[in-house]
Amino acid sequence: MSGPAPALTADDIERWRQAIRRDTFSNYHLEMGVALASRGEDAAAIAQLRQALAIQPDFPLALQQLHTLLLKTGQPEEAAELLRAAVANNPDAAINAQLAEALFQANRGDPDKAAQAVQAAGRLAGDTPAILHVRAALSFITRGAWDTAPPDSLPDLRDKDIRPGLVELYRRAAMMNIQTQRFEAAVAAFAALRIYAPDDHSLEVHHAQALLCTGQFDAGVDIMDRMAAQRDAPQSSLTQHVRGALAAGRLERAAALVRERASDPAAKTLSGLIAANQGNWQESVDLQREAVAASPNEAFVLSNLGLALLGLGQIDNALAAHQAALLIAPNDVWCLTNQGLALTAAGRAEEALAAHRQAMEAGRAYLRYTIAQRKWAAADLLRIYTDLGAFADPEGPK
Repeated sequence: MSGPAPALTADDIERWRQAIRRDTFSNYHLEMGVALASRGEDAAAIAQLRQALAIQPDFPLALQQLHTLLLKTGQPEEAAELLRAAVANNPDAAINAQLAEALFQANRGDPDKAAQAVQAAGRLAGDTPAILHVRAALSFITRGAWDTAPPDSLPDLRDKDIRPGLVELYRRAAMMNIQTQRFEAAVAAFAALRIYAPDDHSLEVHHAQALLCTGQFDAGVDIMDRMAAQRDAPQSSLTQHVRGALAAGRLERAAALVRERASDPAAKTLSGLIAANQGNWQESVDLQREAVAASPNEAFVLSNLGLALLGLGQIDNALAAHQAALLIAPNDVWCLTNQGLALTAAGRAEEALAAHRQAMEAGRAYLRYTIAQRKWAAADLLRIYTDLGAFADPEGPK
């Protein structure tokens, strides 16, 4: 067992405070410089960028921005001297400045300028580890995949100046892919993020969602379980956690989660869904009726009642519950698929297929995840949606 960490001295604390001040104020002057330059106020921008470098001389992005502005304003000698001084202090300064510019432009949504900066860095130094990592990141954000090698197969990145830009880039890529339902690409972005920021768990709820929607149910539930065990970590909703556990076939874990958070408004309908997965249809109906009484305008709850009624063979009542749900949420994938099941049981095959097609249009990227939550119907639903072409493109329509 390791001993207690040594107490910080007054000098340690002061060094820590100075580092925070340096980063805060240098970033402030950088942002002011960038904003002024965007408005054409070049002289004022140059003054702000010089202040940023005065505070933090090894600030690659400030160096690159100032160098560019000096060239733009007809001051090539000063621009050259700026680089000479920076390289004298740090031989990699010019390369790092170009890479910082590449990441800055990429995060602003300008991949062409980002690529030009990487090319400039490559002309200066060839394929250094930092250049390889930035080049891989740019290929990912422009194509959703790595052109050559993914970051975990590249040489270790030891450059602390480049890492924050890569972290921001992959964070943005992960969330953008979540929003556009490109969950495979989101999972890849989260994997890269873990390489550059292994202790950053702020997006783990979204990471879990992406894993669930790509069929990696156990991995998604494991993340939610880890977060639940940490008091200050971001937490998934009870609904997402329980539905993930159901998709993973962990019925006991799903039941335990509901017991732990029995006061949650979703606990009753989720308990009914667990009972359905256990084949306890009357219990499921009773629980769902209680849930509907408490939340009569919740489409998820109404459709869950329809599932339970269908399990008891009450087809007409089930159809009525699904129709009520769809009046509230007409494009909900869960409700549409449930309606398709009830229509099939009623012998209305064409209408059932129409409901399943509508579910595909509404969100085919969620189908693997939602199908797996109904163990008694999963095989039939998987066959139906496979025949309809739902999984021909795992990322869904582009």
